[in-house]
Amino acid sequence: MDLDALAGVIAYKHTGDSVMTVTAAVDRITIKRSLSSICDLELSGQVTFATGRSSMEVSLQVAKAPEEGQAVKDEDILMTCAFTMVDSAPNSRRFYLLNYAGVTRSHHQEAGGNKPLKSRDSPGTPPLRARASKL
Repeated sequence: MDLDALAGVIAYKHTGDSVMTVTAAVDRITIKRSLSSICDLELSGQVTFATGRSSMEVSLQVAKAPEEGQAVKDEDILMTCAFTMVDSAPNSRRFYLLNYAGVTRSHHQEAGGNKPLKSRDSPGTPPLRARASKL
């Protein structure tokens, strides 16, 4: 599995199947150590920040796979990276309100989460689209 696919799976588990998730950006990739020998790797990640609008940050880690029952040691971490993922309604392409990190789905839905934003609630016209309309 590649890193983008893993970020997509993590975002999907966070939002559910009612939205369409795309990768907006790879924010940073930090290579901590080089791989000196062939070994099994463990890819892990989590949603580390959700803005409450339509984007979230997914942080990933690549490390040497630890022995069974052991935790990953700091010296075994090879790389960390962060992806920005954006959600929209599958049919209308409107922004979706996301679950906040650490809030359960039932509490979030009771508060009105995962509903499409109306156009007046969206963050506005992106700068590139605004400039293109003037041309």
